Amino acid sequence: MKSYQDAIPNFRLIRKKCSRGKGRQTAIEAAKGKIIVMVDADGLYSQIGGILFEYENSNSRNLVVYSGKLNQSILYLIIGYKSIFEQIGGYPDLNYLEDIYLLKVAESQKIVTKRELTNSMAQPLLVNNLPSGQERRYASNPIEMIARRIIDSRDILFVEDFSYSHFVDFHRLMGIKRITHGIPLFILGKLLRFTLNVVPISKKIQEINEKKGHLTDRNS
Repeated sequence: MKSYQDAIPNFRLIRKKCSRGKGRQTAIEAAKGKIIVMVDADGLYSQIGGILFEYENSNSRNLVVYSGKLNQSILYLIIGYKSIFEQIGGYPDLNYLEDIYLLKVAESQKIVTKRELTNSMAQPLLVNNLPSGQERRYASNPIEMIARRIIDSRDILFVEDFSYSHFVDFHRLMGIKRITHGIPLFILGKLLRFTLNVVPISKKIQEINEKKGHLTDRNS
Protein backbone atom coordinates (compact mmCIF):
# COMPACT_ATOMS: atom_id res chain seq x y z
CA MET A 1 0.00 0.00 0.00
CA LYS A 2 2.88 2.33 0.75
CA SER A 3 4.14 1.92 -2.81
CA TYR A 4 0.74 3.06 -4.15
CA GLN A 5 0.87 6.15 -1.95
CA ASP A 6 4.33 7.00 -3.24
CA ALA A 7 3.34 6.45 -6.88
CA ILE A 8 -0.16 7.98 -7.01
CA PRO A 9 -0.52 11.68 -6.00
CA ASN A 10 -4.14 11.45 -4.77
CA PHE A 11 -3.73 8.10 -3.00
CA ARG A 12 -3.68 8.38 0.80
CA LEU A 13 -2.87 5.58 3.23
CA ILE A 14 -4.28 6.00 6.74
CA ARG A 15 -2.98 3.72 9.50
CA LYS A 16 -5.16 3.54 12.62
CA LYS A 17 -5.72 0.84 15.21
CA CYS A 18 -9.49 0.72 15.54
CA SER A 19 -12.61 -1.28 14.78
CA ARG A 20 -13.62 -1.97 11.19
CA GLY A 21 -16.54 0.44 11.44
CA LYS A 22 -14.34 3.20 12.83
CA GLY A 23 -11.81 2.56 10.08
CA ARG A 24 -14.44 2.85 7.36
CA GLN A 25 -15.83 6.03 8.90
CA THR A 26 -12.33 7.53 9.18
CA ALA A 27 -11.83 6.88 5.47
CA ILE A 28 -15.13 8.56 4.58
CA GLU A 29 -14.31 11.64 6.65
CA ALA A 30 -10.85 11.90 5.09
CA ALA A 31 -12.08 11.39 1.51
CA LYS A 32 -11.90 14.42 -0.78
CA GLY A 33 -14.00 13.00 -3.63
CA LYS A 34 -17.78 13.14 -3.89
CA ILE A 35 -18.32 9.38 -4.39
CA ILE A 36 -17.36 6.69 -1.87
CA VAL A 37 -16.73 3.05 -2.79
CA MET A 38 -16.52 0.62 0.13
CA VAL A 39 -15.15 -2.88 -0.45
CA ASP A 40 -14.15 -5.81 1.74
CA ALA A 41 -10.45 -6.15 2.44
CA ASP A 42 -10.56 -9.89 1.67
CA GLY A 43 -11.80 -9.49 -1.91
CA LEU A 44 -10.30 -8.79 -5.32
CA TYR A 45 -12.61 -6.47 -7.28
CA SER A 46 -12.04 -6.33 -11.01
CA GLN A 47 -14.75 -3.93 -12.19
CA ILE A 48 -14.66 -1.02 -9.76
CA GLY A 49 -13.94 1.44 -12.56
CA GLY A 50 -17.00 0.34 -14.52
CA ILE A 51 -19.21 0.36 -11.41
CA LEU A 52 -18.01 3.87 -10.55
CA PHE A 53 -18.64 5.12 -14.10
CA GLU A 54 -22.14 3.61 -14.15
CA TYR A 55 -23.04 5.11 -10.78
CA GLU A 56 -21.71 8.57 -11.65
CA ASN A 57 -23.80 8.63 -14.82
CA SER A 58 -26.98 7.20 -13.29
CA ASN A 59 -27.98 10.28 -11.27
CA SER A 60 -28.80 7.90 -8.42
CA ARG A 61 -29.32 9.34 -4.93
CA ASN A 62 -29.23 5.88 -3.35
CA LEU A 63 -26.50 3.70 -1.93
CA VAL A 64 -26.00 0.88 -4.43
CA VAL A 65 -25.08 -2.38 -2.72
CA TYR A 66 -23.49 -5.24 -4.65
CA SER A 67 -23.38 -8.50 -2.71
CA GLY A 68 -22.83 -12.15 -3.46
CA LYS A 69 -21.76 -15.47 -2.00
CA LEU A 70 -18.64 -16.41 -3.91
CA ASN A 71 -16.78 -19.64 -3.13
CA GLN A 72 -18.13 -19.88 0.45
CA SER A 73 -17.36 -16.20 1.12
CA ILE A 74 -19.81 -13.30 1.16
CA LEU A 75 -18.48 -10.11 -0.38
CA TYR A 76 -19.93 -6.61 -0.47
CA LEU A 77 -19.31 -3.50 -2.49
CA ILE A 78 -21.18 -0.34 -1.46
CA ILE A 79 -21.08 2.80 -3.58
CA GLY A 80 -22.73 6.16 -3.00
CA TYR A 81 -22.22 9.88 -2.70
CA LYS A 82 -20.34 10.97 0.40
CA SER A 83 -23.33 13.13 1.30
CA ILE A 84 -25.55 10.01 1.49
CA PHE A 85 -23.19 8.32 3.97
CA GLU A 86 -23.20 11.56 6.00
CA GLN A 87 -27.01 11.79 5.83
CA ILE A 88 -27.41 8.45 7.65
CA GLY A 89 -24.59 9.02 10.12
CA GLY A 90 -21.95 6.82 8.52
CA TYR A 91 -20.52 3.62 9.98
CA PRO A 92 -20.78 2.69 13.68
CA ASP A 93 -17.77 1.89 15.87
CA LEU A 94 -18.25 -1.87 15.55
CA ASN A 95 -15.82 -4.58 14.58
CA TYR A 96 -18.42 -6.85 13.01
CA LEU A 97 -21.64 -6.30 11.00
CA GLU A 98 -20.82 -2.60 10.73
CA ASP A 99 -21.99 -2.73 7.11
CA ILE A 100 -25.28 -4.40 8.08
CA TYR A 101 -25.91 -1.66 10.67
CA LEU A 102 -25.34 1.03 8.03
CA LEU A 103 -27.58 -0.73 5.49
CA LYS A 104 -30.42 -1.21 8.00
CA VAL A 105 -30.38 2.54 8.66
CA ALA A 106 -30.21 3.32 4.93
CA GLU A 107 -33.05 0.91 4.14
CA SER A 108 -35.24 2.67 6.69
CA GLN A 109 -34.80 5.82 4.58
CA LYS A 110 -35.53 3.90 1.35
CA ILE A 111 -32.18 4.87 -0.17
CA VAL A 112 -30.75 1.42 -0.98
CA THR A 113 -30.55 -0.26 -4.38
CA LYS A 114 -29.42 -3.90 -4.30
CA ARG A 115 -27.51 -5.66 -7.06
CA GLU A 116 -25.75 -8.99 -7.44
CA LEU A 117 -22.00 -9.26 -7.14
CA THR A 118 -20.87 -12.00 -9.54
CA ASN A 119 -17.71 -14.05 -10.00
CA SER A 120 -16.78 -11.88 -12.98
CA MET A 121 -16.80 -8.80 -10.71
CA ALA A 122 -14.96 -10.07 -7.63
CA GLN A 123 -13.09 -12.99 -6.12
CA PRO A 124 -12.67 -13.71 -2.40
CA LEU A 125 -9.25 -14.05 -0.82
CA LEU A 126 -8.63 -16.83 1.69
CA VAL A 127 -6.86 -15.82 4.89
CA ASN A 128 -4.93 -18.71 6.43
CA ASN A 129 -6.90 -20.95 4.03
CA LEU A 130 -10.23 -19.91 5.58
CA PRO A 131 -13.13 -18.05 3.91
CA SER A 132 -14.86 -14.92 5.23
CA GLY A 133 -17.05 -15.14 8.31
CA GLN A 134 -14.52 -17.23 10.23
CA GLU A 135 -12.75 -14.82 12.55
CA ARG A 136 -10.24 -17.41 13.72
CA ARG A 137 -8.40 -16.86 10.45
CA TYR A 138 -7.13 -13.54 11.88
CA ALA A 139 -6.11 -14.94 15.27
CA SER A 140 -2.48 -15.78 15.95
CA ASN A 141 -3.20 -17.83 19.10
CA PRO A 142 -6.16 -19.45 20.93
CA ILE A 143 -6.57 -16.56 23.40
CA GLU A 144 -6.80 -14.03 20.58
CA MET A 145 -9.29 -16.27 18.78
CA ILE A 146 -11.53 -16.41 21.88
CA ALA A 147 -11.29 -12.63 22.35
CA ARG A 148 -12.31 -12.04 18.72
CA ARG A 149 -15.23 -14.44 19.05
CA ILE A 150 -16.50 -12.61 22.14
CA ILE A 151 -16.25 -9.17 20.49
CA ASP A 152 -17.94 -10.47 17.34
CA SER A 153 -20.72 -12.01 19.44
CA ARG A 154 -21.29 -8.66 21.14
CA ASP A 155 -21.53 -6.86 17.81
CA ILE A 156 -23.73 -9.52 16.19
CA LEU A 157 -26.25 -9.40 19.04
CA PHE A 158 -26.18 -5.58 19.07
CA VAL A 159 -27.00 -5.33 15.36
CA GLU A 160 -29.26 -8.35 14.86
CA ASP A 161 -30.52 -9.27 18.37
CA PHE A 162 -30.68 -12.93 17.31
CA SER A 163 -32.37 -15.65 19.30
CA TYR A 164 -29.99 -18.29 20.67
CA SER A 165 -30.72 -20.75 17.84
CA HIS A 166 -30.15 -18.10 15.14
CA PHE A 167 -26.99 -17.00 16.93
CA VAL A 168 -25.33 -20.43 16.97
CA ASP A 169 -26.39 -21.01 13.35
CA PHE A 170 -24.80 -17.69 12.37
CA HIS A 171 -21.57 -18.72 14.14
CA ARG A 172 -21.71 -22.07 12.27
CA LEU A 173 -21.47 -24.01 15.52
CA MET A 174 -22.24 -27.70 15.19
CA GLY A 175 -22.84 -30.59 17.60
CA ILE A 176 -21.66 -30.17 21.18
CA LYS A 177 -20.07 -26.80 20.31
CA ARG A 178 -23.58 -25.34 20.10
CA ILE A 179 -23.60 -25.75 23.89
CA THR A 180 -19.95 -25.54 24.99
CA HIS A 181 -19.17 -22.54 22.76
CA GLY A 182 -22.62 -21.17 21.93
CA ILE A 183 -24.02 -20.62 25.44
CA PRO A 184 -20.99 -18.70 26.86
CA LEU A 185 -20.67 -16.57 23.71
CA PHE A 186 -24.39 -15.80 23.67
CA ILE A 187 -24.45 -14.76 27.34
CA LEU A 188 -21.26 -12.68 27.11
CA GLY A 189 -22.40 -11.07 23.87
CA LYS A 190 -25.74 -10.09 25.40
CA LEU A 191 -24.03 -8.56 28.45
CA LEU A 192 -21.27 -6.76 26.56
CA ARG A 193 -23.73 -5.01 24.23
CA PHE A 194 -24.21 -2.44 26.98
CA THR A 195 -20.51 -1.51 26.94
CA LEU A 196 -20.73 -0.23 23.35
CA ASN A 197 -20.69 3.50 22.73
CA VAL A 198 -22.90 3.09 19.67
CA VAL A 199 -26.44 4.37 19.12
CA PRO A 200 -28.89 1.45 18.68
CA ILE A 201 -30.29 1.15 15.16
CA SER A 202 -33.86 2.01 16.20
CA LYS A 203 -32.69 5.17 17.97
CA LYS A 204 -30.43 6.14 15.05
CA ILE A 205 -33.39 5.87 12.65
CA GLN A 206 -35.54 7.92 15.02
CA GLU A 207 -32.85 10.65 15.21
CA ILE A 208 -32.61 10.84 11.40
CA ASN A 209 -36.39 11.02 11.00
CA GLU A 210 -36.64 13.76 13.64
CA LYS A 211 -33.90 15.74 11.92
CA LYS A 212 -35.72 15.41 8.58
CA GLY A 213 -38.92 16.56 10.28
CA HIS A 214 -37.22 19.67 11.68
CA LEU A 215 -35.81 20.52 8.26
CA THR A 216 -39.25 20.10 6.68
CA ASP A 217 -40.83 22.38 9.30
CA ARG A 218 -38.23 25.07 8.72
CA ASN A 219 -38.70 24.94 4.95
CA SER A 220 -42.51 25.01 5.06
